[in-house]
Amino acid sequence: MRTFFNLQHDPSDNSLGELIVSFRESGSFSNQMEHAVPSALELEKRHERDPRLYSIRWANTQKQKKSARALIEKMYSRRNYKSVGLLEENSRLSTFLVYDGLDRLVGTVTVGLDSSEGLFAEEVYREEVVSIRKTKGKVCEFTGLAVLPDVRSKKVLGGLFHVAMIYASRIANHSGVIFEVTPMHGRIYEKMLGMNLVASGKICPRVNVESVLIHADFSFVEEQIEAVHVSSKQSGMEMFLSQSLYQHFFCGPEVSGILKRFDELLKKESTLSTSAFTPLSSSLVASSSLA
Repeated sequence: MRTFFNLQHDPSDNSLGELIVSFRESGSFSNQMEHAVPSALELEKRHERDPRLYSIRWANTQKQKKSARALIEKMYSRRNYKSVGLLEENSRLSTFLVYDGLDRLVGTVTVGLDSSEGLFAEEVYREEVVSIRKTKGKVCEFTGLAVLPDVRSKKVLGGLFHVAMIYASRIANHSGVIFEVTPMHGRIYEKMLGMNLVASGKICPRVNVESVLIHADFSFVEEQIEAVHVSSKQSGMEMFLSQSLYQHFFCGPEVSGILKRFDELLKKESTLSTSAFTPLSSSLVASSSLA
């Protein structure tokens, strides 16, 4: 059985980043709906070093962001992509990290919120992004996505994407998300996430490869998550479920726990004044200029 659980306490060890949610890699989606808040003793046992146990965290120090950059550089170099400046210090960026139970960083993605500074994708797709912004409202972008190749798990990718989307949509009040990716990855996300192709045929200067721009409304994402939960209870829907990454997103009670955790972290931040701490809500402040 695959069991997700949200941590209802604030862990004392946040050296890997602020913990948002943890989950175990096992079982099928049909059991994902079974939700229970574990006791403190159960939490302690579950945090024994188990490579099947994953945690998604919010990077809040330069050391953690440096680790994310190192993973991106490692993965991008395998395809001869450039990676200079992808995670440069910027108040509108929030980086999320995935660790396995051995405290190994296995994945990362960065959310760029809309602000007066604009989005990275506007370097080459400015007209398209401006059009989305005018018709849809504030839009975020996902950049710096990297997952180790030995982590062959859609559950890890789905969980990482969903936490980032919850942050952008429910915490930062953005209408949707854009990806600037290679044509191959664009086709993958169109199939797995139902994203729409907006434009193509331009070179992304940050990576120095041909790119496409794809987009999805968060309202559409919510509809797809609901459709997957309904389909999981119906026979004859195996093909739909096998193609959709939404089957690996979190369910209602888990989303509520994640939102509560974000709220706890933002409240906690207001009491901190140490210079070693990078304000988690600084990206929200930068984004508010477009509100």
